[in-house]
Amino acid sequence: MKIVLVHPQNYLHSCKTGIYKYVGGYNPLTMPTLASLVPADINAEVRIINEMVEEADTSLDADLVGITAIAGTAYRAYEIADEFRRRGIPVVFGGIHATLMQQEVSFHADSVVTGFAEQSWPELLRDFINGGLKKTYYQRHDYVFANNLVPKKDSVKTNPYMVADTMELTRGCPHSCEFCILRGFMKGKYYKKPLREAFEEAKSLNGKCVFFLDANLIGDREYAKEFFSKIVVLKKWWAGCVTSDVAEDEALLKIMAESGCKGVLMGFETLCQDVLAGIGKSFNRVRRYKSIVKKLHKYGIAVHACFVFGFDNDTPEVFRNTLSFVEEAKIDFPQYTLYTPFPGTPAYNKLLAQGRILTKKWSLYNGQNCVFEPLLMSPQELEQGIRAVQSKTYRLGSALKRINQSPLWLWPVLLITNLNYQRYTANIPLVRDYCKSPE
Repeated sequence: MKIVLVHPQNYLHSCKTGIYKYVGGYNPLTMPTLASLVPADINAEVRIINEMVEEADTSLDADLVGITAIAGTAYRAYEIADEFRRRGIPVVFGGIHATLMQQEVSFHADSVVTGFAEQSWPELLRDFINGGLKKTYYQRHDYVFANNLVPKKDSVKTNPYMVADTMELTRGCPHSCEFCILRGFMKGKYYKKPLREAFEEAKSLNGKCVFFLDANLIGDREYAKEFFSKIVVLKKWWAGCVTSDVAEDEALLKIMAESGCKGVLMGFETLCQDVLAGIGKSFNRVRRYKSIVKKLHKYGIAVHACFVFGFDNDTPEVFRNTLSFVEEAKIDFPQYTLYTPFPGTPAYNKLLAQGRILTKKWSLYNGQNCVFEPLLMSPQELEQGIRAVQSKTYRLGSALKRINQSPLWLWPVLLITNLNYQRYTANIPLVRDYCKSPE
């Protein structure tokens, strides 16, 4: 049996665009996890394709094709699926978009898998072999994130990735931010891998550097402390996503640093506290942002802080104010995205009800193109504003201002990252024509 697993990419990240070479990337786990879930008694040859590093070849010989998608990659996923199906090859869809937009996805698939696939994927494969493939497979209510499963990465091209060693410690987030896609997908649940399993997986990784793909590594602080305490002996360097309240717990910061943490990504989102309260992220405290960065630097941890433009309170001044702040706060690597109401989230439903959704072309739901009508500026002003602040932020002068408080050995990495990201963002096109009908 030949199985082809495809991870499509948005036009901003596909290897075809040439943008990928500027920013590097990490090794995703979805398809390696599916490969490891193939039952041992099924004689299957699995081919994994990630369009970040290689284009999907729809002429490949296959008995079954599996595709995962988020909103921004859905149209490309449909294109790939339709071509395989035209050749008579069954296609299975899974992932966040398939879970939240099941009816739409079903027009391009023979079967749709919702939620996590650890239980349903083996069942689906057996049904397929027996000629009884179901139209939909649902995540069971007794799902737990525990199965001694290590993603099968030997089926993946790892050379192109900046960080090849990736793993998940948890899934979900205990917070419920309005615009976060996890709110609709996870419904507030937070799953944790058993500590022994997590440690053994971390130990099995061959490289020095590890990137944790968790949405929130510190959703359970005591669990996080115990895990980081265990991996001190591995002497690895790692980075991952946390929330800004990480700085409230000195013991947590200390053990993170001791266990090899060299960088964290966190969502500052905005400099307006009222906006944070409105989107369900009031645990962020704007007045503490600078002290958070300073405290992380004290422990030798670089800060990758994310900001969102396009909230209803935002005026054109937001770009200049944010740039000034990131330089004053010495943020090692700031990242900017446009407010994006992903389908299936309360943010999307609210804007749709208000008649402010401009397009349902999902490929534009990528964090860099404006897909809704802002309140205090035009869509064009919003897109032009983010391009301008990106250009100014990632210049050599701004980068040097920001990283002079970072550990000296990190300077080359941070400089290269900032300058390469300037080249990356310079290639992102503006969207000038908006429509209210789907494409």
